[in-house]
Order: sequence, then structure tokens, then C-alpha cells
Amino acid sequence: MAGVYAPTSRERVDTAGLRDAVLTSWTSATLDTENAHVLVSVSGLRRIGLLSLLTLLGAGCANTRAPGTTPSMTPPSGLVSGEVSPSPSPIEAPYLLLGTLQEAMAEVTQLGLRLRVRHQVDEVLARGSLLDQSPAAGTVVTPRSVITVTVGKWPKCLYAYPSVCIPPGSADYDCAGGSGNGPNYIAGPIPVRWPSDFYRLADPFGLDRDHNGWGCE
Repeated sequence: MAGVYAPTSRERVDTAGLRDAVLTSWTSATLDTENAHVLVSVSGLRRIGLLSLLTLLGAGCANTRAPGTTPSMTPPSGLVSGEVSPSPSPIEAPYLLLGTLQEAMAEVTQLGLRLRVRHQVDEVLARGSLLDQSPAAGTVVTPRSVITVTVGKWPKCLYAYPSVCIPPGSADYDCAGGSGNGPNYIAGPIPVRWPSDFYRLADPFGLDRDHNGWGCE
């Protein structure tokens, strides 16, 4: 039939011959694993043709990894394979109420904690005294936890005497015209308030002697 190519007897290769040609070419091929090149004998090329050459090249490149090796599985930076990040070690909250605010801040920082400061009016203790803390000393906390301390501050005027402004820390007051020796005097009568908490002084100068709510009568 016209247009159909028929191989000559010299171009025909039986099945057994083709198999022998492939084996001969594979045997004569040298794999250079370092450069991933395949050198094939010229006689093998004539027998198996271009398709077999491409198959051989693919097999050679696929086998360039050394026998017995596996792909690299490098863990993320800073971690060993199979290692679990450790949890932060717990810390016991320190007792902060015996020192100053600066000392409390230094101790908290050294332990890896944080300090929050709130103020509370207090007439009893010296200004800047630490009145309370939260959480309490000995409480187990985690690093970077916040310890809140309450710092006492003096009011402008003492709570006990609402009609006159007597600053906390003032020298003694006595009733004018009485037997007291001052150095400060108040003309009465004046109202005297009695506090309902422990942060305010109850009649610090003793002006309401009979506790009836009035001083210097």
C-alpha cells in the first residue's frame, strides 16, 4: 500500500534481539553519580534508538542518591527533632510589704514578674507605705504575671475634722483656751468624725474627749 513504510530485513529486530540489545546497552552504561551523567556505548545507541536512551537517562538520574540514604528532614531552627517546648517554670509570689516601693519593684523584676501600683488614702502609716498586695505572697504564678501593690498616700486633710483642714503629719493640736500646750490650737466646737476603716485616724489629737462627735466643746 502506498505511503506505508515497511522495514527491510536488516531493519527488523526480533523480540529476543531487542531484549539483548537493551541488556547489552545497560551493561555498557556507566553511571557517574557525582555529575549525574550517563555514558552509553555507541553500539548500544544503534540498537535501542532514541527512546531507550531517554529511558536510560531517566533511570540514571533517579539513582544518583547514594544507596540506603533518605531525604533530609531538618527540624525547625532552635528545636531538636521530637523535642517539645518546655512550659515556663512556676514562681511563688514574694512578700513585698516590708520594704519600699523601689525595693518591691527590684524584687519583682528579678523574678521575671511585673508590678502594678495603685494608691489608697492612708493616714495611719507613713506616706509611701505598702499596704497590700495581690496575689498574696506564696501564691504560685507564671513568669510575666502581674503583682499589684497598694501604696498608701496621705490625704490633703485629716478625715476626723471635716470643718478644718489639718494636714496629716502635723504637730499637735489642742483646743484653744484649754490646758494643752499646743503648738497648734483650734477654737471649738468642731465636728469630729469616727472612721469606719483602718486607714483613717480616729480623732488623732484627742479633741472629742467624751466621744459624742464634737470636739473642743
